[in-house]
Amino acid sequence: MNDVVEIGKQLKQVRLAKDLVIDQVAELAGLSRAYISQVENGKASPSLEVLRKLATALDVPMASLFVDTEFTVVVTRSDARQILQFGGDSSSSSESRLIHLLSAVEGAELEMLLFEIPAGEAAGPIDPGHEGEEAFFVMDGTVKTTIGTESHELRKGDSIHWNATLPHSTVNSGKKKARILFVRAPASFKRLRFLRQSGGT
Repeated sequence: MNDVVEIGKQLKQVRLAKDLVIDQVAELAGLSRAYISQVENGKASPSLEVLRKLATALDVPMASLFVDTEFTVVVTRSDARQILQFGGDSSSSSESRLIHLLSAVEGAELEMLLFEIPAGEAAGPIDPGHEGEEAFFVMDGTVKTTIGTESHELRKGDSIHWNATLPHSTVNSGKKKARILFVRAPASFKRLRFLRQSGGT
């Protein structure tokens, strides 16, 4: 594939990760919807000025619109991974949901996270659905996941994989903290503001 096609693919990937439609990007960038569609499909070659406008509209560095051909292996050490904490008292991790960012490769399609969910709490708000796929493995505890109109109770050692275009939600239905290893493509959680590092936990 040539560079124009690769840039178009990367532009579409970043746009989808941001949960934006072409019309929204066109308005923010001051470009036509038809032109952005042509770029995404590899039928138009954007100038650096156009790429700058698109990067600004998507709120990403311009470099993220180029495929990182040098990416091979990235190791995230346990004491360096970032954590997002929300819900409960910030001084008490036992009452808060924690999301550990286990992979943070800029421009990568896949991301991996560790969720720690207190008993009776939801992993997050109900997701109405989006492009891509999601899956998780239950490391500890019991969770109830609702995908579309179906609900599934999963225990330690169980896993689930679904089409993320369906509405979905997950709740800790057990009596102790649940820990799930979560994988999502395309990546989107990394755009959240992670507040601190794990300290080797």
